[in-house]
Amino acid sequence: MLAFAALCVALISMKPLIMDELLTLIAVRQPTLSDVLARTREHAGNVPLGFVLENLSLRLTGYSIWFARLPWAVWGIATLIAFGALARKLRAPSPLLAIILFAAFPQTLRYALEIRPYMPALLFSILLTILFLKLADRATLGLALAYALLVAATLYTLPFAAFVCGAHFLWAAIYKKWRATAYIAAASVAAVAAFVPWYLSARSAWHEEMTVRFIRFSINAKSPLLLFREVTGAGYWGMGVIVILCILGIARARMDRPTLTLLLLLIAVPFAAGLLADAVFGYFLAARQFLWILPALAILAASAWETRPRETTALALLAIAISGYKSARYFTQLEPDYEAAAKAIAQEVDRGACFRVVPDISKQLYVYFAPRIAMDSGNCSAVVAAVVPGFSDQDRDVLFNDLTRRGYTKLRTGEVGETAITTFRKPD
Repeated sequence: MLAFAALCVALISMKPLIMDELLTLIAVRQPTLSDVLARTREHAGNVPLGFVLENLSLRLTGYSIWFARLPWAVWGIATLIAFGALARKLRAPSPLLAIILFAAFPQTLRYALEIRPYMPALLFSILLTILFLKLADRATLGLALAYALLVAATLYTLPFAAFVCGAHFLWAAIYKKWRATAYIAAASVAAVAAFVPWYLSARSAWHEEMTVRFIRFSINAKSPLLLFREVTGAGYWGMGVIVILCILGIARARMDRPTLTLLLLLIAVPFAAGLLADAVFGYFLAARQFLWILPALAILAASAWETRPRETTALALLAIAISGYKSARYFTQLEPDYEAAAKAIAQEVDRGACFRVVPDISKQLYVYFAPRIAMDSGNCSAVVAAVVPGFSDQDRDVLFNDLTRRGYTKLRTGEVGETAITTFRKPD
């Protein structure tokens, strides 16, 4: 735990803010909570709890990248603590090895240091399973109410994380825990009902953004490979070793059948439900939508240690080494630097140029760092045009051709922080 916390502190401000973090901060750093909620609705799939908590945190600490990422690191450490409690509750054969594997997963470290709500959602999904185990042992109304409140909090943090409830429901039904089954169903329905008002208020804005950004569900023959590679973040080789460890755990672990069944359901149900949700709502497929399977993967992967300590230790060390390499690559790879690009754009704007960007919806990524570039007199003798990294030449050409038709001449083109910046001017 201390090693993970120290690593978080060392890495917390190492990377520049990525696009998704900026989109979160743009919503979070609004003057009032009602403004935070209004901006949160503008982005497809966003729900408010994580944004509100980040807003309150920054009100206390003030803003810097370090302080903006700090709450998510705290969520990450709390998630490790909760995972350790879950491993003990399930009587995992090797809870220590399971915790080490879980902490080593590149996705665990990444989302503990990213200003996005995945880590609190992962924490809530683990706490839901711990609460479910209590409910299965002693199905009381008080525990059911606590479960319902936690499901609602999970939905309002990141809805995909609540799919673990499906695994809980199926397990309780399989093992004829009828009272617990009824409580889980009722609690889930009540939590979904509490979530419906937010969905109805945000639905039209989500649809509009998905249309503008061409966000749509798509799956092909390569999608399983993508998920296999990215769900833990350890790549093909790392995930391959984890799968071998899981197979050894299923075949060799001294684990009772109900526990093994629950672990398998905690992998299969959130995975299947996530795919179904993407298909139904037309949302794009991403590995981060399945983070909730990581705790069960780590426990299964470590569970063969009791009967096969040498083989399990060797394979676990290999998985940890690969994961460490992948994490090192992620935190040292170059990322688009929107702040540097915004400063370069601001220099042109200060000389009288108007700012244009491809796509136009991404203008806020640069305005965040230099608010004055949003000012536009409409009577522009010069234009500074930016192309967001990753967008096609076709998107760029639409803007450039329009400027040319309106009499602008290209003066110079350069690149700052991976953003292509081109200056145009009209002849006097």
